[in-house]
Amino acid sequence: MTFTNAFKGCLAVCLASSFGYATDIEKAIKNIEVDGFLRYRLTDTRFENFNFIKNNNMTGSASTYTAGNGAAHSFRANANFATPAYKGVAMNLGIMYNNNTTTNNGLYGTGLGAGEDGDFGVSTFYASLFLPFETRINAGKMRLDTPINDSLDDRGTGIYLTNTAAQGVKINAFALDTWSLDDGMMGLTNLPAGGASITKAFIGVGADADIQGFGARAWLMNINEVMNYDIYLNLSYTHPYFHLKAEYAKSQLQDSLFNTIDPTAPIFQDHSLLTLEGGVKFKPVGLRVGYITSGSDGYKVALDNQGTFQMAGQIWNDYSIADVNYSPLGTLPTTQKKLNVFYGSASLTFLENDALVIALDYVNGKNEDKTLHSTIKFQEITPTISYQYNAQLNLLLYYAMLSASLDQDVVATDYADATENRVRFQAIYKF
Repeated sequence: MTFTNAFKGCLAVCLASSFGYATDIEKAIKNIEVDGFLRYRLTDTRFENFNFIKNNNMTGSASTYTAGNGAAHSFRANANFATPAYKGVAMNLGIMYNNNTTTNNGLYGTGLGAGEDGDFGVSTFYASLFLPFETRINAGKMRLDTPINDSLDDRGTGIYLTNTAAQGVKINAFALDTWSLDDGMMGLTNLPAGGASITKAFIGVGADADIQGFGARAWLMNINEVMNYDIYLNLSYTHPYFHLKAEYAKSQLQDSLFNTIDPTAPIFQDHSLLTLEGGVKFKPVGLRVGYITSGSDGYKVALDNQGTFQMAGQIWNDYSIADVNYSPLGTLPTTQKKLNVFYGSASLTFLENDALVIALDYVNGKNEDKTLHSTIKFQEITPTISYQYNAQLNLLLYYAMLSASLDQDVVATDYADATENRVRFQAIYKF
């Protein structure tokens, strides 16, 4: 039995057991489509002069929120099952296992490590209705595939419609009554223990086009009592030897949700972000450069801390010492911010089908806090090696070196420039 058929067989046995009757496994798994991945990560992040305090050194895993907890092993498995359509209806079920264990120096870490694990559950559960004119409606619990979300981890419950009747064009519309983010709600300190969903209606419409190398995206979204609107625009052109891309996002926040956390804190509402990128590729060499800037009150234009915006580097806008975060739910917009970032990336490809890629990213930026009259200047240098062992297995290793300095009116006596260095090894098997 193949690997995917083994997954199907397990699902069939579980369903048969649940309903209390015997089922022929081969018949049960026939025509069920399965996709997913198995992923292992080792992440070790070393902070020196954390919070710009001299000799305040710590070890964490993937963000400043983990400082002091130690490095981490991460094990994850995703499997998505889709039944064949019968009379225009198909069912979809996603199963996810996700476990993180820290490796503190000394005697104890967190998580069960090499012992038994318990982080297992249903990640998606929805019905698909296939209608005329290439229209599909998904209803249930599903991943959020929008420009301002992390489509791998962010989820919502509701209805999502797509239409692909026009060649090269995809129309999207959705309405959700509850939703949750993977790591974008760290600023909401009043969440119940163990995390929670947000029960604020989230609606949106969007169009994606890709015609003969020209690409365009236009989305408009609204979240009740969180965002009056969030607009995302994208224009791009891709040629075999070069590409150009521009993104613009603008949001207007409401303060109802944020005031439940701190009623006295001001919420700056108008935010915008612009990204520009150009690149060339002449095998085996690839080069790209880009610029990122914000306007209005800041850059809180996404729900995920990074969204789908183009960038280089690995950690500067991932809850790092640079304090850049695109989500108003990650760090609350209680001060006015201004962001300016320049970046460049160079890559070399080797072996058949470009299986081996060696890349070097450089990022230089300023994160200005206009309210507090302070500026964080930061720089990231990240070499990366990626090896596509076969069609399913990819190996990745990077070492991200982020340094930052804080310019402010009053300098603390124990001030020191900070560094955040992260090494990550990842093995991912897709099926």
